[in-house]
Amino acid sequence: MKKPLSFVLAVCVFVAFFASVFCLSAHEAVKNNGIYYYIVSYGKATITDTVNEALGDYVVPSTIGGYPVIAIKDNVFYNDLRLTAIVISNNVTTIGKNAFSGCVQLSSATIGEDVTTIGEGAFYGCCNLTSIVLPASVSDIGKKAFSKCAENFIIYGYYNSFARTYAEANGYQFEALDKLIGDLDQSGDVSINDITLLAKYISGWDTEIDAAWADCDGDTKISLNDLTFLTRSVAGWAVSSE
Repeated sequence: MKKPLSFVLAVCVFVAFFASVFCLSAHEAVKNNGIYYYIVSYGKATITDTVNEALGDYVVPSTIGGYPVIAIKDNVFYNDLRLTAIVISNNVTTIGKNAFSGCVQLSSATIGEDVTTIGEGAFYGCCNLTSIVLPASVSDIGKKAFSKCAENFIIYGYYNSFARTYAEANGYQFEALDKLIGDLDQSGDVSINDITLLAKYISGWDTEIDAAWADCDGDTKISLNDLTFLTRSVAGWAVSSE
């Protein structure tokens, strides 16, 4: 038996209304807070553009319009010639492709502790950016993310982190934030094995060590003083590098 046309129309209207409500709650229109354009999806904000070219120092907030900011979309600050510093607050997990590419005046970039992904070419061509600190949360960095940054660009991060792996794989200088002075074998603690390695190095054995980890007394030289310092430290003596 065929259903009345009115019933079919009523069902269609109900379905359309439900779908529209769902879509609005899932994805809202582009909004403007006076500095950034942003969209809201499932209660979380993504910055899509700036109202005007950024001038000077900018902060990407952790919330905008009452919503947590989780991403900076591709190309948001692309070729912004007046941006000098950027601070990316916590909550942001993704920095899009070419987000800061071509920002030739950018000399400082602070990455929030929740960032996991830095897109391809994100800081490409930031020729005044000499270094960046990458939190332990970062697990994915796209191609050429830091290409054409300042000469001798340095990546700071934790020793056992993706940041170090990325830096070494791409030929960037890496500085650990969590160095344990004297831990020459990178075991996570200072032991007799570290004393042996240092003793061999000082004696002229063909032993490679990282000078920054072996300079126990802080005088920028590797000598018997460092070996004495390390031996006393392992033995439990109270020592100081000052």
